[in-house]
Amino acid sequence: LQNGEIKPVPEKTNTLSNLTIAKIETATPINHFSARTFIDFSQDDIKLLADNISGKLLGGRFEIPKVQWPFRKNLPVKVTLTKIDLEKLLELDKKQGIVVTGKVSGHLPIQYDGENFLIKGGSIKNVGDGLIQVYNNPAVEELKASSTELKLAFSALENLHYHHLSSDVSMADDGYMLLDTAIKGRNPDLDNDVNLNLNLSYDLLGLIESLNITEDFESKIIKGLQKTKN
Repeated sequence: LQNGEIKPVPEKTNTLSNLTIAKIETATPINHFSARTFIDFSQDDIKLLADNISGKLLGGRFEIPKVQWPFRKNLPVKVTLTKIDLEKLLELDKKQGIVVTGKVSGHLPIQYDGENFLIKGGSIKNVGDGLIQVYNNPAVEELKASSTELKLAFSALENLHYHHLSSDVSMADDGYMLLDTAIKGRNPDLDNDVNLNLNLSYDLLGLIESLNITEDFESKIIKGLQKTKN
């Protein structure tokens, strides 16, 4: 507010961060959240702008250079992930007989088409070695019984010490995340090198909704913004 008039806040400033939250309690807690925020009144519609967004979650870190609300069509929100702990990630939706350890880094370009969120051209890759163990899982046992090829693949995953794990990541408007995954490693029980290519599908939006992650996150951010105004 200047001379009785509301002025837009310039997007570029030397301020490093005007919003910091020590901990956001969601199904996966976010720690040390920080962002630089602006409210733009320069046009008819009010816009909330934020940049330098970062925080710690799932044993690793995320960063978002810039985002605005309301979301703009076809303007990607670039999410960078660093050393996310796969074991902590799988704890969000535990499945019987599936253990995965190790860490991954990557990027997820999230787009908004006016109705749905999409992911195009995302990728993740392991940081260091890890372990995959798939055993005594009813769904897997059913698949193994249906095909000799699947039986061999899942047998390799019963105790796979991997040195390479990468996925090309996308998500269509149905909320299902698709992971075109390559895994390389060795199963000491079989004394064989393993080289697998898997196409995985996961209901990401369904998981987020079931855990109330979005609602809890929005509530905490709004409270944080209110504090910065006071």
